[in-house]
Amino acid sequence: MELGHLKVGGQKIIRIATHAKYGIDLDCYIATPATWATLKLIRTGSAAHNVKLCSLAKQKGMKLHADGSGLFRLTDCAGTESRIAGNTEESIFEALGLRYVEPIYRQ
Repeated sequence: MELGHLKVGGQKIIRIATHAKYGIDLDCYIATPATWATLKLIRTGSAAHNVKLCSLAKQKGMKLHADGSGLFRLTDCAGTESRIAGNTEESIFEALGLRYVEPIYRQ
């Protein structure tokens, strides 16, 4: 069985286009120990869930980075950021003032 061909490759994501009969692209995210939890959080939630988290972060003067680097607080008008969470998914929820939600329940 042929899996497919490389569609996009880079330092953070590899996208493989599957055989036409399956019609599904496979995304492989390349994580480091520092980016694992944030990538897992972002990639296991629905788009609506991610928008909710990012919007709440923005309201609180924070930014949740989709590249997996974590949750940051904006520290000044120049846009300087300080990482405040991201070693675990739970740390991001806690910093946003939310109770932790298991991936299966993220809508």
